[in-house]
Amino acid sequence: MSYQPTPEILLYDDPKLILEMRALRYRPVARGISFVVDKHGDIKTDDVVDCLAGAVAMASENVRMALPEPVTVRMGYM
Repeated sequence: MSYQPTPEILLYDDPKLILEMRALRYRPVARGISFVVDKHGDIKTDDVVDCLAGAVAMASENVRMALPEPVTVRMGYM
């Protein structure tokens, strides 16, 4: 991120975020590295970490893929 004088990101001591970050494991894939939740650990989700990654990507304008456009879908008659 290009904040001046130095790039930084400040993380608060959110207990869920810290537990999820500690539970992450990396797995080599064809494109590089993929971060996944440890199947055998106590923490089974990575939702807060995903939110953090999305927020940092949006803030740094480093988003590879645009978000889908909202649409209205009719699921039956009224």
